[in-house]
Amino acid sequence: MLEKLYYKKIFMHFRRILLKYDYFIDFIFKYNVIYKNYLKLLGYNFSPNLSHKIPWNNTTLKKREDLRLCNHIIQKSKLNFHPQLVLAKNWDNLIALNIILQNSTKSSLILDAGGERDSLILHWLYQFGYKNLKAINLVFNKKKTYGKIEFIPGDLTKTPFQNEFFDIVICLSVIEHGVDDDKYFKEMNRILKIGGILITSTDYWEKEISTKSSLAFNSPIFVYNRRTIENSLKKAYNRGLR
Repeated sequence: MLEKLYYKKIFMHFRRILLKYDYFIDFIFKYNVIYKNYLKLLGYNFSPNLSHKIPWNNTTLKKREDLRLCNHIIQKSKLNFHPQLVLAKNWDNLIALNIILQNSTKSSLILDAGGERDSLILHWLYQFGYKNLKAINLVFNKKKTYGKIEFIPGDLTKTPFQNEFFDIVICLSVIEHGVDDDKYFKEMNRILKIGGILITSTDYWEKEISTKSSLAFNSPIFVYNRRTIENSLKKAYNRGLR
């Protein structure tokens, strides 16, 4: 036990040194065996098992008990929690994971639209052995690959991908941050294969909430309500999504 803690301490010290040299990190992490073993040292388990029934689908988070159950399922499944420890974010990621596992293969092409470098859903899928994972975000300064996850700089409403490219697109808690939802649905319909799946989550409250002067990621925050969600769903339908 002491020996294991000693090696982990050495590794964490080495990691702090490496993080000062992004170009070196980018070079070594493109090798799947290196990135996978790096994550293992951070505590990632590459034999997860989502055996617990997920009781939510296409709904809203209504009570704290649901959040506690969600986090219990994640722990039992040998998966990691949200990297910033925002436990409420685990909930929509778990629902997305369940949908993907039931409707895809490990070779399916999957995009996290607006995903970050530490995208929870993409790393969960990587732990499950998925091989074709991509994230697109304006914050990325260049294209890079870590293991089986490719990070691509770009606007999720104007992506560089060809028509009918992806089997599944995920976009979790992104569209409320200044994204034109009509352009978003138009682009998602373009890049999804016929019969593909779009999984979208957003901040929501039943009644309208004023968010004037509120910013996140240098963009205004918008909390959807029943009226605006219904309007957004109409836009999705008009853009060909069913």
